[in-house]
Amino acid sequence: MVKNFRDVGEWVNELAGQPLLPLGRVFRSGKLDEISSLDEVGRPGTILNLRPLVDDAVLDGMGVEGQTVKRWHAACEDSPERYDTANPAVKKWLVGIFQTLANDSIPFPLLVHCRSGKDRTGVVIAALLSLLEVPRRFIVEEYFLSEGEVRREWIEMALFGLGNPVEYFAGVGAFPNSENVDDATRRAAELDAEELGFADFVQEDPPLIPRLPRRPPTVFIPGNHEDFEYLRKCSQATAGQPTYPITPDGTIRALRAGCVLQFFTGGRTVRIAGVSGVTGRDRHDDRLHADIHLKMEDVGSLMKHGQKACDILLTHDGPLGIAKKEEKGQWHDVGTPVLAKFIQNCQPCLAFFGHYETEGQGKMGDTLVTCLNECCYRKFGSWQVTPHCVAVVEWTEELPPEVKRLEWLPTWTRNNWREGK
Repeated sequence: MVKNFRDVGEWVNELAGQPLLPLGRVFRSGKLDEISSLDEVGRPGTILNLRPLVDDAVLDGMGVEGQTVKRWHAACEDSPERYDTANPAVKKWLVGIFQTLANDSIPFPLLVHCRSGKDRTGVVIAALLSLLEVPRRFIVEEYFLSEGEVRREWIEMALFGLGNPVEYFAGVGAFPNSENVDDATRRAAELDAEELGFADFVQEDPPLIPRLPRRPPTVFIPGNHEDFEYLRKCSQATAGQPTYPITPDGTIRALRAGCVLQFFTGGRTVRIAGVSGVTGRDRHDDRLHADIHLKMEDVGSLMKHGQKACDILLTHDGPLGIAKKEEKGQWHDVGTPVLAKFIQNCQPCLAFFGHYETEGQGKMGDTLVTCLNECCYRKFGSWQVTPHCVAVVEWTEELPPEVKRLEWLPTWTRNNWREGK
C-alpha cells in the first residue's frame, strides 16, 4: 500500500459536499518504491516525482498496456522551507512545474509524489487547488488527510505566499505561449495579470478542472497583438476552410481573412466575413510580422462576392468615420478608407471592429457599424469592465438585427467575473 495515496478530486468533493473537481484526473502519494503495478496508484499517464531520487529503478518495465507513462522529475530537498512559497527559490520551482503542466503535452491522469507524499507534494497540490479556486478551507482539510507530521502553520504559510494565484503564476499557460506575447500585452499584464489568464479557454475538453461551463462555438478575427506563428501553424491544418481551430476541442476558431463563413442558427443562415490586421503600420519594419497588416487582397476577395456579400462583417481595424480618439487634446477620426469603401459598396447588415480602445456607432448606408471598446478592466477605482466592450445581436425573422447594450456588463469587476455575479 502506497503511503498517502488518494484521488485529489474525490477527496475535495467529499470535503466540500459537492462536485468541485473531476474524479481520476490528479492523484497524490508518497514514494513508489514498493509498488508492483501502476494499478496501485490510479494507472497514471504522467508521474511527477518531486524527490531527488529518480523512479527509474521502480518503473522500468512497468506500464499500462497500450500506454506509455511520462516520467517528469522536478526535484527539491525535503524541508519546511518548501512551504515558504514567497521565497524566490520556491517560487521558481513551483512556476517551473506549472509552466510544464500548462504548456507541455501532459497525458492524464497525473500522479504527484515525493517521499512521504505530504510536504513537497502538499505544496504543489495546494498551489494547484488554489489556482483552480477551490475554497481555502478545503485545501487545508485536504492537506490534513495525510499521515505524518502536518502543521496548520505550514500550509497556511504556503497559501499566504501564493497570494492571488493568478498573479503568482502570471503568464503560465497563457494563450498560446507567454513567451510570444508582444510588448503591448506585457504592459497591460503589469496592470492586470488576467491579461495573461487565457488558460481557461484553451485547455483540452474536458479540462483538468471544469472551472468554466462548456463554451459555445466562438469565431474571432485576428488583430495585431497575436502569436502569428501559432495561428499560421493552426491554419495550415485546415487549408481551404473559412475557419481554423486554435483550441484542442475546436470550439474557438479563427476566421480566415477574406473568407465568408456560413453560420446556421435559429433556422436561418448568417454569413460572417472578416478582414484581419491593421493599416498604417510600416510594411518595411522587419520587427513586425507580415500578418499584422490589413491586406488589400483580402478586401478584394470579399468584393468579388458583390453587394450583400455578407450579413456581418468582423474586422480588427475599422472604417473611417465611425469612431474618434483623443490625442494631445484633439479629437480625430480613426479607421481606414479601405474598409469604409467596402462597407458602402457591399452593405452588410452589421459591422463590428475594435483596435482603437474606444466606442462608437453609426450608419454607413444601411449598415449599422459598431466600434467595440477595449475588453478589459478600468485601470482605476472599482476595476469594472469597460463599457460597451461586448455586444449581443438580436436577430429574428420578423425584425431587422439589433445590437443590444448590456446593462449587466458594468457590474462585472476583476474580482467577481469568474463567479458571474
